[in-house]
Amino acid sequence: METAFDLQHILFIVFSLAAMGVALFLIKRYCKTEKSLRIAVYVCAALVFATFIWNRISIAAIGITDERIPNARNLLPNAYCGLAGLTLLPFLLIWRKDWNHPIFHGTVFIAFLGGIVTLIFPSTTVGNGDTIIFATRTLSNLTYHALAMFAAILLMTINKFKPNWRLWWAVLLTMSVHVAAGALMLEYFDIPDAMFINRPFVPGTFLTWPVVGALSLLIYVVMGLIFEYSPKLVAKFSSKHKRQDAVDNQGNA
Repeated sequence: METAFDLQHILFIVFSLAAMGVALFLIKRYCKTEKSLRIAVYVCAALVFATFIWNRISIAAIGITDERIPNARNLLPNAYCGLAGLTLLPFLLIWRKDWNHPIFHGTVFIAFLGGIVTLIFPSTTVGNGDTIIFATRTLSNLTYHALAMFAAILLMTINKFKPNWRLWWAVLLTMSVHVAAGALMLEYFDIPDAMFINRPFVPGTFLTWPVVGALSLLIYVVMGLIFEYSPKLVAKFSSKHKRQDAVDNQGNA
């Protein structure tokens, strides 16, 4: 895939969104018990983990740039969404009785936000006339992030995870751990772009890791406020209209 939003990229986005919609419909329709819902989540998280491994092996074997220089260090998850995807399945297994545990809020949110951003603006591209079908770096990257985003959406859809603006500190703590991991990769593995500590997320912009971190926290807080107050506003609006309808019916009687 040469550039973002070329035909192949658009087709992948359309296919991914359609597949997510179908998967959510089937899960909501056929997974009626707690056990079946948990199995669906575990399967999704396992697919996230598998595509993460596929992506890292592809990058390590081919190289992260178009110079195509293999490097085993690229097996390490050097981006926030990569580390979130790696830890999602273990966290789901360890805290299997409480998927709304504070430790999940940073992990699930980063997987969700990173999936959206990367699906729209792929961070791993290939050149030399390769196509998305035969470019394993790009295909694995997009597939992994699409599945990570879907895993987060699935957890929210089945009410197993709910953003909570009061847990902003949990997201900040998760991001801090990721930055610390990036610092270790810089120090001991000489990975120059680890967690974007030494360069902006988008070259030539002000989007450094502190700025993106602050914006991410703001987005999470807004999501938490929407999840908390939108049902109350809808219920209040609905109740008001029901009372008005009752008054109108009495007036017409």
